[in-house]
Amino acid sequence: MLTRVLASLALAAGLALSPLAAQATIVFDFYWSGEVGVNGATASDDQSLLGTGYMEIDAAAGETFDQTDVVDMLISFSGLSISSFSITEADTLVFEGVIAGSGATASLFDFPAPSMISGTNFFGCAASGCGSTTFQVLVSNAIGDDYFVDYASSTAAAASMTLTAAPVPVPATLPLAAAGLAALAFVARRRAA
Repeated sequence: MLTRVLASLALAAGLALSPLAAQATIVFDFYWSGEVGVNGATASDDQSLLGTGYMEIDAAAGETFDQTDVVDMLISFSGLSISSFSITEADTLVFEGVIAGSGATASLFDFPAPSMISGTNFFGCAASGCGSTTFQVLVSNAIGDDYFVDYASSTAAAASMTLTAAPVPVPATLPLAAAGLAALAFVARRRAA
C-alpha cells in the first residue's frame, strides 16, 4: 500500500516539476542608453534617449540566435526629443547574436547591423555593420526626427545594446511538491520504526 502511495506521489511531483525541464527559452532584460559614457557612447544628439524592456529567446546557453528565435519581446524607447514608442516580436527585426556559455548574458553581433522597425519608428545601427567610418546607433520616431549616438567602433555600437538574463521565479508548485514529499517521507519513516 505504501509503495503505491509513494509511486503516485512521485508521479505527481514529476508532473508538477515537468515545466522546469521543458523550459527551452531564456528571458533577457534589454537596456540601451544614449547617454555619453554609458555603454561606450562617445557623442549623442539626445543624452536622455533610453531603451528598456525584455526579449525572450528560444536558444540555449552558448548558442547563436537571430530574429527568428525571438518568442516574445517588448522594448520601449523614450527621450526628451522623441515621442515614446515600443517594438515587439511582431515588428521587423534584424539581428544575430550569441548567448554566453553561462546563459547570464547575450551579445548582438555588429553584422548584420542590428535593427528594429515598428511602422515608421526605428532603433538600431544607422548603417550596415554599424557603419564603416561612423559607428552610430539611430533612434527615429514616427514624426521623422533622427537622433544619432556615436561609438568608437561597430563592435561597441552593437555591444551598447545589453541583454542580461532575467531572474527566474520559483514555480508555485515547487514548494508544495517538496512539502508533500517531506511529509510522506516522515510518515513512511514513522511507520517503519
